Amino acid sequence: MTAFSVPGRDRPYVAAPFLGILVTLPVQLLGDALGLVSAQTVLVALIVAGVIGAAFGTRYAGATAAAASLTASLAAGGAVIVLIVAGSL
Repeated sequence: MTAFSVPGRDRPYVAAPFLGILVTLPVQLLGDALGLVSAQTVLVALIVAGVIGAAFGTRYAGATAAAASLTASLAAGGAVIVLIVAGSL
C-alpha cells in the first residue's frame, strides 16, 4: 500500500487535530438527538475521531502503524478540545 502525497512531510500530522474537531462536532450534535448521555457521547466521539484519524494517517502519512497511531492520537486530542468546550468532559 502506498501513501498518497500531501505537500509537506508533516502536513497530515498538523491536519489531524482539526480532523478530530470536524468529526466530533456532528457527534456532539447528534448525541442529544439520539438521547446519549454525556459519557456515551464522549466515548463515541473519541472512537470515531480515532478511527477516522487512523484511516487518514494510513492514507496520507504512510502505511505504517506508527503513522496511524500518531494521527489517531492527534485526532482524539482535537476531539477532547471540542468535548471540553461543549461541557461533556
